[in-house]
Amino acid sequence: RVHPDAKIPTYATPGAIGFDLPLIEDVTVPAHQFIKVRTGLVFCVPEGYGLFLFARSSTFGKTGLKLTNSVGVIDQDYCGPEDELHISLHNQTDADVVLQKGMRLAQGVFLPVGIADFIEGVPKQNISRGGFGTTGA
Repeated sequence: RVHPDAKIPTYATPGAIGFDLPLIEDVTVPAHQFIKVRTGLVFCVPEGYGLFLFARSSTFGKTGLKLTNSVGVIDQDYCGPEDELHISLHNQTDADVVLQKGMRLAQGVFLPVGIADFIEGVPKQNISRGGFGTTGA
């Protein structure tokens, strides 16, 4: 914790994979704008994992807010004493949205990740699928 009002995350139920991230201050998100809100927490992500931030399922319906980048990615080396986790929010509505301290708009999920070794080479000689969007969707 880097702020005395920050709460150490907990899982709400035994089957939960995500933990909520409450806000530590009151803020207003102006209409059609984005802001970063504080959690007061620094996470040291274990080796072999990433911390991913997702909106809670009720966030958009209750507030009209979305996570600015849809999914936040917290790397293993983002854990210095000043690397506080912020949640970037975008107000999709025509009105200012007032957020109160303690509101839970995002959740964190630890997921295993692989690290690739990139090697330059020639593409496989498979038949081309035609590029982006070619599966008919």
